Amino acid sequence: MINILIFSPHPDDAEISIGGFILLHANEYKIKIINLSAGEHSSNGDKIERLKESKFVENRYKNISTKCLFFEDANIQHTVIDQQKRIIRIIREYTTGVILTSHYTDEYPDHLESYLLVKNAIYKAGLNIYPELGEQHTCKHLFFYSQNLYNGKGSMFIDISSVIEEKLNILSKYRSQLIQDNSRVKTYSNTRIFQKVLAKDKYCGSLINTDYAEEIISYKKITIKNIFDIVF
Repeated sequence: MINILIFSPHPDDAEISIGGFILLHANEYKIKIINLSAGEHSSNGDKIERLKESKFVENRYKNISTKCLFFEDANIQHTVIDQQKRIIRIIREYTTGVILTSHYTDEYPDHLESYLLVKNAIYKAGLNIYPELGEQHTCKHLFFYSQNLYNGKGSMFIDISSVIEEKLNILSKYRSQLIQDNSRVKTYSNTRIFQKVLAKDKYCGSLINTDYAEEIISYKKITIKNIFDIVF
């Protein structure tokens, strides 16, 4: 059984934004990371290298598994029916109650398309259509993550101070994208991403009076049963 299903436009996107969230929840929940593309058109690294890098978390943590759908990099499109059906099939197969995907505040076009694609697929997965893709299933909870700070309606923050070093260790395994050396084309990702991650996570931590935190954005209003369960 998969408890948490995470859709990532490319290998490393989910880990950059919510690597701490993944580590904290992997202690007791089964997590599946679905990479929509292999990121084969990036400035550095090819499909084989990027897929190998994405397997690090799967090999290191028993409750985390990964899968790639091999949509063409830089061509994720929420209006493409075949891409919608692939997502619908996965949602119906795993029947998970918690799904996370990228947020529209991310600047890269594939991230925006992933936001629209997964949101549309979740809706259609609960309808009586495409019976060949499995029994209809309605996901109860949809959340988003972003490399940029949103801090708006639906924002929640999770303390990741205890796993920040391990999060950075995971990111360091994505060498083709995030580590600069003389054999690589210099990019924003391999010269600035660690600085950005630490700055964002530290700022999010300051919002909840802790060292480091990550932002999770809820699609719906949050309902509580007990006022004392809220952490301030």
